[in-house]
Amino acid sequence: MGSFRIIEHLSQYRWPLWNAQLPEHQSGKMISLAALKLTNGQHFLPMDQHHVFAVLSQHLCLDPVLANSEAAELADCSVVHHMRLLTSFSANGETFYTHSPSEPILALGSIDILYMDQDNFE
Repeated sequence: MGSFRIIEHLSQYRWPLWNAQLPEHQSGKMISLAALKLTNGQHFLPMDQHHVFAVLSQHLCLDPVLANSEAAELADCSVVHHMRLLTSFSANGETFYTHSPSEPILALGSIDILYMDQDNFE
């Protein structure tokens, strides 16, 4: 069974919501959809800290240290625009915690960004 057939099978039974977001005639574009969701529907920009954080956090355990406003803004934007999950708030409500979802399709989307689009790094 080829890799496309495996992804198609998993999308039908394991990840039905991913499959439901695609029109019927575009069922082979699920990884491209995941890549677009990681970058908020934009072409990957290697100098954009939000895009880099979203893509790399699918493979590395990256958590912003919320010690300053820039890190808090990065975490906030990651939740709102780049498929990161808000997991909890501190007891006083001043700090929030985020996590990258364990979604194989997002990991494949980030691989598509990093390895398939070599124009990003020229």
